[in-house]
Amino acid sequence: MPDSVLAIDHVSHSFGGLKAVDDCSFTVERGTITALIGPNGAGKTTLVNLVSGAIACRKGSIVFDGHAISGRPSYQIAQRRLIRSFQISRELGSLTVLENLLVVVPDQRGESLFNTFFRPKIGREETRINVAKALGVLETFSLYAQRDEYAKNLSGGQKRLLELARAVMAKPKLLLLDEPMASINPALVAQISLHLRELRDRGITLLMVEHNLEAVDELCDDVVVMAEGRVLARGRLSDLRRNEQVVRAYLGGMLVNSSAS
Repeated sequence: MPDSVLAIDHVSHSFGGLKAVDDCSFTVERGTITALIGPNGAGKTTLVNLVSGAIACRKGSIVFDGHAISGRPSYQIAQRRLIRSFQISRELGSLTVLENLLVVVPDQRGESLFNTFFRPKIGREETRINVAKALGVLETFSLYAQRDEYAKNLSGGQKRLLELARAVMAKPKLLLLDEPMASINPALVAQISLHLRELRDRGITLLMVEHNLEAVDELCDDVVVMAEGRVLARGRLSDLRRNEQVVRAYLGGMLVNSSAS
């Protein structure tokens, strides 16, 4: 039996008279990379915002890892290890690269007021462990040399890698990615694809909004197609390319041309 870590059931959301997400339902299976694709305006980012709590879900239900998260604030959803990254990197520019990773570590006992005053050794030991782990993550993401650099001084590609590294430090069960391959060169696409595979192999589930269909075809176990706020189809991209509804909805030539490349 499939093991669903995320279940989206009849979710809708409107902005004024515009229905951005319209009775949307699908599941994401644990330990997979699932792509959410569709034309601009299909409702993909709005749905990600609903799942992550950036927008409160008022109609329909969202269940993550057995817990209802519909309408929960984003910090409570993140505490359950559903972590979201952004298309435009949101680094903490006035902190170093290393500090950007340390601030997201969950459940730090050293932050307790009691431990700060009466058991300071706990905080010092925890900091030592977290720094060692963060340096290892930076090494993995080719950012070790920039560990003491202010995050605002990184290149665009390095900021994209920092966004992923910071998400990993938050110990996600499910990682939501909003166009991780957008506006980056092919070498960085290949590098990020490798990192995403490694995360999946470590048991982290990924749901990614993405327009780079070549990367989707190579990387993703499952693809969900949205159009006009609804789920149009799902499956492997190789099969979806032969679906006439999908081809018509998703700017036709993109699907056809990418299959020939």
